[in-house]
Amino acid sequence: DNIADNGLCGILPGLNCCADAPTTPEIVNYFTSGSRIPHKVKLLDCAGNDVTDTVGPLVKVRLEVTQRTGTYKVAVTSTAVPVDYNGVGDVGGYMALIDHHFQYNLNTTGYLKDTDNDGKGSANDAYYFQSCVKVEYLSSPGVVVGQENVILESR
Repeated sequence: DNIADNGLCGILPGLNCCADAPTTPEIVNYFTSGSRIPHKVKLLDCAGNDVTDTVGPLVKVRLEVTQRTGTYKVAVTSTAVPVDYNGVGDVGGYMALIDHHFQYNLNTTGYLKDTDNDGKGSANDAYYFQSCVKVEYLSSPGVVVGQENVILESR
């Protein structure tokens, strides 16, 4: 997905959450099941300004992963899968603020293999994964003020 289409709401006056437009192309990220996938996030306002360092101490950033069927735009089924980190991250999918960005190294051990629709006819071809990052103020837990997702396919 692209980084400029979902703003960080409420951080500065007049900002809005900008949901993905239906025409936004989904970029598929390929991985090997069992590998580590570093997720690195910078917080941007809707004008594209980096506000990670100024806003970072005021928010928590959480990673959620779902296993899905359907199209990348419309899931028919969606099942939460456990998130576990390797090296950088914290329990519960919380990302660490390090070196001017948030980071979580997702451990994909146990994730379905060969979901990439490569023509080999795998029983897992109907599946894909969606990784979603959600931002909440520490002062307002449970209120998502910004989010972004990426599509993951295993090989």
